Amino acid sequence: MKKISNAIFIVSSLFVLFVAISTTFAASHIAPQFFDVDPEVWYADAVYELREKGIFSGFPDGTFRPDTNVNRAELAVVLRAMLTYLENENGSVVLSVPFTAQAPHGNWNLPYKEACEEASIIMVAHYLNDEKLTQDRADEEILRLIHDETEYGFGVDIGVEETLELAQQSYGLQGEVFYDDDVRIEKIKSLLLDGHPIIVPVAGRILANPNYREPGPEYHMLVIVGFTDKGFVTHDPGTRSGALYEYPFSVMMRAIHDWTGDSATIESGRPAILVLEK
Repeated sequence: MKKISNAIFIVSSLFVLFVAISTTFAASHIAPQFFDVDPEVWYADAVYELREKGIFSGFPDGTFRPDTNVNRAELAVVLRAMLTYLENENGSVVLSVPFTAQAPHGNWNLPYKEACEEASIIMVAHYLNDEKLTQDRADEEILRLIHDETEYGFGVDIGVEETLELAQQSYGLQGEVFYDDDVRIEKIKSLLLDGHPIIVPVAGRILANPNYREPGPEYHMLVIVGFTDKGFVTHDPGTRSGALYEYPFSVMMRAIHDWTGDSATIESGRPAILVLEK
């Protein structure tokens, strides 16, 4: 087979990808990730687009090597990655995040009644550290995080910024908060496809989960772990039946609101999502 350069191959692949999924990204939002690709060069948008979607990861030294030829093996790897992406984009993906309810042993009184933020952090932390999560361990860590919150001067309810700080201080995790226009279905799907579970603050009663104790939480927090063609798959710690609970896209997007400091105004809270990383 005739060899082709990385730059030409990537541009050709990107064209096929665009036709298949009809998705575009603004070039200004794609950060340079390869040392040897100038963001102003003609093929840069294509390179970073495929890097963003996990179809081409480059070389271990952080280079793209645009003038290096692609052999049969490399072509097969890239094409397989593209097919996997298309299957996931048009179907579903569910991350293997361990689940715990915020009341691991079924005691829904205080402090567990208000422990959705702690449970959300714990689920994601154990996923990132590839650790098993038992009921006993979840219970122990929820109580530890509640103690930590008191030490940090946090209130009973916390928003995404304080949740990030709690995860940093208590688990050594890093993370990023996305707000407003970055809180959209396509962005959340992209993060999930990249292997990131997403912590989400919500106006809980909009979710109308039939498993909640009536009338349901005014303010709540849960973890989006995947999506199907109908909605987002979540680990909702607000119910013992919350593992892999699916909410329609429209319901979840209406419900996403950060903590305002007052549960009565939660539906006016800023749209926000939190992604944690090691």
